[in-house]
Amino acid sequence: MKTFQGVIRFIRRIIGKFLKWEKITIALCLLIAGVALYFKIQNQGIEYEYAPARGGIYTEGVLAENSGILDKKLKTLTYSGLLRLDENLNLKPALAKSWSIDENSQTYTFELFDRVPVDKVKNTLTEQKDNLAGLDVQSEGQKIIIKPPKKIGSLIYNLTEPIIDFGPYQKAKVEESKLILEANPDWSLGEPLISKVIIRIFQDEDKMISALESGDIQGADGVLIASNKQNAYTIKLQKYIALFFNLSRQNMQNKALREAIKNKTDFNPATSVDLVALDQPVFTGEVEKLQASLSSKGITLNPKYFSSDQIISEHIPQRNYDILLYGLDFGRDPDIYSYYYSGQIPSPGNNLSQYFNLEVDKILDKAHQAVLPDKRMEATKQAQTLIDKDVPNILLKQTEHDFTISKEVKNVIVGQGITESDRFQNVWEWYIKTAKVRKYK
Repeated sequence: MKTFQGVIRFIRRIIGKFLKWEKITIALCLLIAGVALYFKIQNQGIEYEYAPARGGIYTEGVLAENSGILDKKLKTLTYSGLLRLDENLNLKPALAKSWSIDENSQTYTFELFDRVPVDKVKNTLTEQKDNLAGLDVQSEGQKIIIKPPKKIGSLIYNLTEPIIDFGPYQKAKVEESKLILEANPDWSLGEPLISKVIIRIFQDEDKMISALESGDIQGADGVLIASNKQNAYTIKLQKYIALFFNLSRQNMQNKALREAIKNKTDFNPATSVDLVALDQPVFTGEVEKLQASLSSKGITLNPKYFSSDQIISEHIPQRNYDILLYGLDFGRDPDIYSYYYSGQIPSPGNNLSQYFNLEVDKILDKAHQAVLPDKRMEATKQAQTLIDKDVPNILLKQTEHDFTISKEVKNVIVGQGITESDRFQNVWEWYIKTAKVRKYK
């Protein structure tokens, strides 16, 4: 006890020698040390991680000869639909957070997110033409209520098209060869994490690639360059190069021949088939591949190449071909009615194979009339299974769109898409900046 009291007296004598300001400084240092020790004890065992944070600028190079091409490549950045299609082509919220369909009254009700300008949505939909023409559009609070002039099975998918000028980004400035976009703070799915997107317009691909490699731009549309600095991405579009067998021609009615062409297997007796194709490199290249793979199987293809105008105005209307190599665009709607329903056989119908199957017709009609997505998809898959067994055509190659983005940009999700601009299908979730946050188990 006496020793302890002695220590106390010694400390007091030492402190008494300090000036007032020195005593205050010592007291503050001890207080800070105590607080630091307290928090260190409190945080023992706590883990931290880096989470996406707002900020940063993403600059992308785009090849575009005119503003029309540029708009198509960027539309998903600044425009939106009531709904959207994700990377698996599933319907997801966009401007509308929920929706319902009354099959009996053919009424579509969409509940918009709070920050979405309902008048802009209503006016845009009212002014639409083509597959959205004639809609009766009403609003009640944040609800948009749509009644089509007639039953339109594809309407829910048509409403995923980005036509409403309220997207994740807004145009801030337009220069001669540069477009500057800023994050929309009111975007329905949350303000984008990347604050600004700059689009640089190029006419020369080599110059764009050079800018990418030098770091002047962080992304490049239409090129595929994987490296230790960049990730290469490919989005699969709902467009195909397809072979259509003209089933009104006697030789093409031979299912064994069609299957041999599809599977590249031997066919006896040897035969020769005329083929009409577009006079474009992508189509001539596919023909050459087919010829190489079938020539040893007893099947000789005799290709004839024509311009797009010739095929559209002459060969398709008259169904003047044994086999037609042509493009097929399924678009947003999974419905395949127009390509396989027998009522589409006469020109200008799109049943280019002259395909007829009564059972398939019934299922296709059911799918075509369905307004509920699940029913539409289910019937379409059922019909496709039967169609595949009959081999009226062959989907040779799915159209793909390539793009490259710096590894600095995270959370780029890629899968299926409809147009080139769907490479931005989750752009509001992309991020460059991160922040250290507490990790909760």
